[in-house]
Amino acid sequence: MTFVIGKRLLRLRHVPVTNFIKRRGDKTTTSQWRNVQEAMQHLETSQGVAGQIIPGKTTFTFAETKQELEHFSIIAGHCEYIGREGIEFYPQELQLFRFESLGPQPGTVWLRNIQVAKSKYRILQTRILLETIYLHPLVKGPAIEAFRHNYDGLIVAFPYEVSNPLQPVSRNELKMTSHFLLEYYEQHREMIEQQTKFSDKIRGEDPGEFYGLARTGPYSFADTYVAFRDNTKWCAAAIVGAC
Repeated sequence: MTFVIGKRLLRLRHVPVTNFIKRRGDKTTTSQWRNVQEAMQHLETSQGVAGQIIPGKTTFTFAETKQELEHFSIIAGHCEYIGREGIEFYPQELQLFRFESLGPQPGTVWLRNIQVAKSKYRILQTRILLETIYLHPLVKGPAIEAFRHNYDGLIVAFPYEVSNPLQPVSRNELKMTSHFLLEYYEQHREMIEQQTKFSDKIRGEDPGEFYGLARTGPYSFADTYVAFRDNTKWCAAAIVGAC
């Protein structure tokens, strides 16, 4: 939350900002602080600036310095990129894998599903044999930095074709092209279907098979992306040859 305090009418391109951040490791709560002096013992402060740099908009953009704010103004305004939220791979312990070794037949690999400390749905970590036909690397927000993606080895199954980007391939087709993957989905069908009510609202009236994913579309098959974080950090990176 931001407060701009003052009475005078001023014509400024920016205003000074004081940021208050709770000290790392502090276990107290704000309700325990009895006055400003005590509160300041638990807070760290930093200085910055804020300004209205987008023409015709009253929203504020925050920066560390006036120079940085001026640099932001160069690129502020209409964005040429169509922003899309990422595909829903959930539960993560079921949908996200890491490579272990090549499989016994060409076009197969051994993978291991990840474990998430605070996962709502606990799925035993196991070694899984899957075909490579629908496997792709996964880009996650925390791995995106300014002009750099630090790939951390995550792999997902994406059983879709460009000819029908809103529905997964049919069960019959999946049985022919990737029967190990179909067996994996069938093994965890109950868990997958627990997510169906929510994801089907996003996927539309005819979402297809139970193992379909939310937020897919023609954009899921681009060969180049500008991946950016939708929170915490203002940065982006180009992902080339992602499909």
